[in-house]
Amino acid sequence: MAIEIDGPDASHQEVDPDLEVGLQWLGVGSDAGSRLRFREERQHFSLALEDSWCGVFLARHLATLRDDEPLTIIHLDDHTDMMSTLLAVESDADGSLVLQDPLSGCAFDPASPASWHSAIASGAISIGSFLTPFFALDRIVEVFHLKADLEKAQSFAVAPQTTGHELLARYRFHAIELADSAAGESPQRLYRRSNDAHQLLAHLAEGRLAAIHIDLDYFINDYNGNAWQVGEIDLVTTHKIALERLDHFFSALTRSGVSIACWTIGVSPGFCSARHWRFLIEQIERRIADLEVILAR
Repeated sequence: MAIEIDGPDASHQEVDPDLEVGLQWLGVGSDAGSRLRFREERQHFSLALEDSWCGVFLARHLATLRDDEPLTIIHLDDHTDMMSTLLAVESDADGSLVLQDPLSGCAFDPASPASWHSAIASGAISIGSFLTPFFALDRIVEVFHLKADLEKAQSFAVAPQTTGHELLARYRFHAIELADSAAGESPQRLYRRSNDAHQLLAHLAEGRLAAIHIDLDYFINDYNGNAWQVGEIDLVTTHKIALERLDHFFSALTRSGVSIACWTIGVSPGFCSARHWRFLIEQIERRIADLEVILAR
């Protein structure tokens, strides 16, 4: 049996009939390669079409931290982005995890942007798994996930795990496992989630330096990558709900006193329709600028 692996799949982007309009606004070519590679630095944040590139932005932030500083990520998303990777797991002599991209043969270091470029190109890391590699680090890693449709807040200890794939039987791949975290417990690897930003950010340690990741589908998820979900929406009501979520988050962020290291945004084509991109990005950008003025005081 032969297996052909052709890198990351971008077919989910094409369910959106407004995709071309959004690409033109961003200045992105309509071919699959241009869409997959797009990322840029703006005054207030790093921007990409696909969320997987936010792993590169977070790796750059990670490289600025001391070895004893926690990696803290505030994650606004309709999804966890903590699925299994296709990074093979081996153990080093000291027992630490060693990750390798079996498709390219390259070692993978979560703190190396170059490693991310290679793994994204091969498909070893995807839009649904880009947070998972950070839990392989031998340091405090904590993800605070704001998700609108949750019924209750939850906290989990995170343990690195391996999983198999029926087509690649000789490999074990890096994944994670969640276990309920007791009140007051402070595991080295932590995942908290809530639909209430005030409640979620209240758990941040005082003075914690955090990276903020925003997937636009937290505010509006039209398609969730599914062609059958395409349909008409009430644009006025949808944007009103998005603004309420924005204001809720920035209100909680202002009150929390958290120190913000960087902002990363994934546009999320095929999930958040291109018809909303300009509206949401401009609203986020304005609020970040306002917040910086407030914090400077």
